[in-house]
Amino acid sequence: MSPNQKELSPNIVSIIVTYNPKDLTLLELNVKRAREETRKVIVVDNASVNFDVIASICEKYQCDLIPLRFNSGISYALRRGVKHAIENYSPDWILFLDQDTFLLHGAIREAFSLYESMPEHVRKKIGILALSYRSFCNFPTAIEVIYNAFSGTLIRADVARIVNFRVNFFLDQADFDLYHEVRSKGYLTLLLCRKLIHHRIGIPMIIPLIYNFKLLLFKMIKIIGIRNLGLEPLPQNVSRNILFEPSERYYYIVRNSLILLKEKKKDFIAFLKDLVLIGMATAVICGILTTIKAFGLGVIHGLLRLEGILDTSSLKCRKKLTSD
Repeated sequence: MSPNQKELSPNIVSIIVTYNPKDLTLLELNVKRAREETRKVIVVDNASVNFDVIASICEKYQCDLIPLRFNSGISYALRRGVKHAIENYSPDWILFLDQDTFLLHGAIREAFSLYESMPEHVRKKIGILALSYRSFCNFPTAIEVIYNAFSGTLIRADVARIVNFRVNFFLDQADFDLYHEVRSKGYLTLLLCRKLIHHRIGIPMIIPLIYNFKLLLFKMIKIIGIRNLGLEPLPQNVSRNILFEPSERYYYIVRNSLILLKEKKKDFIAFLKDLVLIGMATAVICGILTTIKAFGLGVIHGLLRLEGILDTSSLKCRKKLTSD
């Protein structure tokens, strides 16, 4: 962190979770930017096959490295990182980053410039400041959101200390649960409107048939009077990109989303959008039968509230994928 950033920013520690990163150049950029923008970087590795390379990057940038013996999932890894950060560095804020995310130059400085521009009574109530991967408004500088991705989440350390990390979700939707936890304790969860990080969610694809369905879905949502999903404004121009997740991950999206829906932590429209649009893309790439199997198993386990890590080898997408 540069002297100027130290003057303008609070004590922030970054936590990056890694698991078999394929783009090691991107990972190094991620670590480098986090090291420049925050006081310390903690890398928690979920038993990656290329651990030696990750360790070399951490040594180069003087990061703390926590190796785990198996793929524990992102929520457990973050919980371990938070514990390490609080015990060793007493941070004011903790920043969560995926392995394929990186901060834009000056992102933390700009984030806290926006934070300082807010009224003091609002600042005192903020538990999370989420950094956006896109710019979508000029005023206000932030909007209240019910949920957002882990990556780019800046959480107050005293809040991170007391909230639950839903480790049994393993992969997807644990970030939604965390945001609900923070809000349930009386704190605000805000998303800054400026693009401050580069973050890829899933694998963007262009499939005309699914795009037309997506367009129709968003039109219907607006016609019935809904203007946001989880308090995040619906885009004026619907992106042609369709987010794809492999069938073994789609199982966790279905299962965990259904559990959150039953617990009233996820609204039905967002639930329906995620399951239908991601499911259609998964069916195109991984096959209809595999996707139906993942969906059906996810629904059954969601209704039975069966959490934890599942052997998803029978659900595996057989086509070669390019995602990390």
